[in-house]
Amino acid sequence: MKNIKGIITSDGKPASDVVVVIVEGSQSFLDIASVTDQAGEFSFSLQPGHYKARAFKDDLIKETSFEVSDEKSVTENNKAVIHLDF
Repeated sequence: MKNIKGIITSDGKPASDVVVVIVEGSQSFLDIASVTDQAGEFSFSLQPGHYKARAFKDDLIKETSFEVSDEKSVTENNKAVIHLDF
């Protein structure tokens, strides 16, 4: 399992209380959810594979796809690898 970090922003500022859900992926269990903290950050522990994350804030929905790999780091200098802006 790899720890995946992400950040959600709104107009360039951290967005708290955003629900982030893994809606598709390589793992046998899906619908893994996390809620952003006051810094707009969230994290998941995932097996290597391809995933799709969906973020919900009020009536807005954003979606992104990403890959978790054994070979490469999932964070770059402890920075988020998933970044969505509302």
